[in-house]
Amino acid sequence: MRKTALIFLAVVLVAGGIRAAMLVDFCESNPLSKKVGGDAAFYWESARLIARGEAPAGEPFQTAPLYPYFLALIRYFDGGLVAVFVVQNLIHLATGMILGLAVWRKLGQLEGTLAAAFFLSLMEPAFLANRLLPSTLQLFLVVSLMAAADGFHKRH
Repeated sequence: MRKTALIFLAVVLVAGGIRAAMLVDFCESNPLSKKVGGDAAFYWESARLIARGEAPAGEPFQTAPLYPYFLALIRYFDGGLVAVFVVQNLIHLATGMILGLAVWRKLGQLEGTLAAAFFLSLMEPAFLANRLLPSTLQLFLVVSLMAAADGFHKRH
């Protein structure tokens, strides 16, 4: 078990290093890391208002409101776009870990390590962690809920 746990940890650390390199490259070479437009601009502006205590009263959200509140928390502490991307990359890594550990518990150590490695090798979730879009947070919540439900099922 110890050897597989070390391999699991190595998978996550390597993925974290790759994500850090991707984020540095994104911030140095992509104008989207400094300015937002489209849906991202809506999320960013909504977060600014929420962080200032000016949540849109009486107006329905045009999207699920969790993501603007997540961004508002970061903005409240004076975090900018890079802070959002760092947090989203950490959430992405946590998603891979939770997925891997859930599979580890359900099917075995090797399978859990492979599940984490496969998920963390997917380019689309890694790419989206460096964008101002709710996908990373949504995926984290789905995987967390599934893992929690499985754990609850095992206890009852």
